Amino acid sequence: MARYIDDNLIFDSSSHVMAAELFADFGSWLTDHGHKGWSEGSFASRMAQHELCVAAGIERTRVRAKRGGVSRKAHSGSIGPLPERYWAWLGLRWFRTSDDRDADA
Repeated sequence: MARYIDDNLIFDSSSHVMAAELFADFGSWLTDHGHKGWSEGSFASRMAQHELCVAAGIERTRVRAKRGGVSRKAHSGSIGPLPERYWAWLGLRWFRTSDDRDADA
């Protein structure tokens, strides 16, 4: 999980990612790397307990779309509208090509 986090996410207290998008992307990443998929419950539990997430204060909670700060990742070239309420991981955003990995270390 640490490799996935390092390759795809940035810790950012002002942002959050949709839990469903994060789980779907992680599942694809596992498959691409030759691993079996996890259940959503296993993923949520392991993510919440992972030392990197604990240290960064990452938490999973339900949010409203009007909250702002959502970071989206297109999976098939387009992303749909935000639902009114959704589960999110607070304190994360998707890595962008403009990010400097060395600045986060």
